[in-house]
Amino acid sequence: MATQKRLVCRCGEFPTQLFGALRSIATHGVQECPTCSRPRVLELDFDLGLEAGRKPSRVLAAYLPSRRKKWTLKKGPNRGFRVEFFPFLVVLQAGRTSYRWLPYWHVLTKGDTRKTKYGQWAPLLRQHMFDSLLEKARADGY
Repeated sequence: MATQKRLVCRCGEFPTQLFGALRSIATHGVQECPTCSRPRVLELDFDLGLEAGRKPSRVLAAYLPSRRKKWTLKKGPNRGFRVEFFPFLVVLQAGRTSYRWLPYWHVLTKGDTRKTKYGQWAPLLRQHMFDSLLEKARADGY
């Protein structure tokens, strides 16, 4: 997951909640600052393990599928909660390198209670790696 996240414009930096910021970009695109009228860009820092380094990045775009999976939990401590799955495709720029990030959340709702749970295994791929995976799947008819 991104270890630092902030909305940045000419006016300065503003802390933000990642799920809400990505959902807003996926729904409405990059928003304008009401004060300076410049785009408020979402900046993310990824501190990657295994000595892969730190990747400060800017979000260029975010996408959600047109229809998302929903179901109701029948067992366990969250029994009766309605679950909605939010898989994102996020387009990032880090210097001259373009990346694709695939984070996801589950949103659990029951009455006035809402829990947002981040999916822990979201890959961050260089553009060429992402393209290669898509090409291979398309070549096989997917």
